[in-house]
Amino acid sequence: MRRHTWLGVVMVCCLAPFVLEAPTSSQSPGRHEFVVGCWSAPRHLDLPYFAWLKDHGFTHTLYWRSQQTAPEQWAADLQEAEKQGVKLVFDSWQPAAAPSEWVRAVLQTASRSPAFAGIYAPDEPGYRFPLERPERKPSESSFAETFKSVNASGRDVFCCDAVTASEENIRRFLPFCSVLGMDVYPFRTEEGGRVAWTEPVGKATRTARRLAEGKPVWMVLQGHGRADWYAYATEYLKLDIPAETGERPSQAILLDMALAAQKAGTNGVWWWSFELYDWRNPEHRAFIESFKTVNRALRSRARSGACAAP
Repeated sequence: MRRHTWLGVVMVCCLAPFVLEAPTSSQSPGRHEFVVGCWSAPRHLDLPYFAWLKDHGFTHTLYWRSQQTAPEQWAADLQEAEKQGVKLVFDSWQPAAAPSEWVRAVLQTASRSPAFAGIYAPDEPGYRFPLERPERKPSESSFAETFKSVNASGRDVFCCDAVTASEENIRRFLPFCSVLGMDVYPFRTEEGGRVAWTEPVGKATRTARRLAEGKPVWMVLQGHGRADWYAYATEYLKLDIPAETGERPSQAILLDMALAAQKAGTNGVWWWSFELYDWRNPEHRAFIESFKTVNRALRSRARSGACAAP
């Protein structure tokens, strides 16, 4: 799971010492609300992003912009996100560790904002731990350093791993996150029909809850068609990967997957990933618009108390 829109890498200068203030009750991370997260914006979105998120029923988004802009821009974006009722999870976009100077700058700028939800740890650390070369291997000590700093601010460290990662390697990084995620993309079409999608989502959610041992769980689900991923990966990312085919999930299938996670006890659902889609393309836009109904149904069901795990 990677993401390649909205933003790149920014160097942050070292800052003077500062003291973190604990958030007030109005600034708490919102750990008890049901989260509906947007992993990335569609390409060529011609609307203000935070207003667009609110209109489409999202509560949270990954914030990639910190890699390209100064803390003054972060503060402005946090202010606008707060107006729209949207929360930002800052993403460092680093393979091995969130840079300590970046974490420090984020906390100094954002820790008192109600729109700041926390920091996204480097992606899929348990999955990548046995695969990466040394300079890119996720670092347990750096994860620990980030967690200590962010936890002191009362915000979350969101760590998402692959459903195919070994439990042993997932557990390496569990002590250093306050929210565990697991990504699962089961919907595909093959010769002879569609492959089941609700059972894999429910199973992955139950696995994540068991591993999390009481910590909140945010499941990252399949908001894309496999053929769309292949087209994007080969055209825009220039990746040499095996061909993938398959239709986009219908609104009913999206809701099926999300409800399977919700019924299994997830505390949130994130959709991956709208960067595959061009907002100017009518077919792409129609697909993205279908998430409005799904997201609102999830939030309504959560408010009604109907999403307790069996």
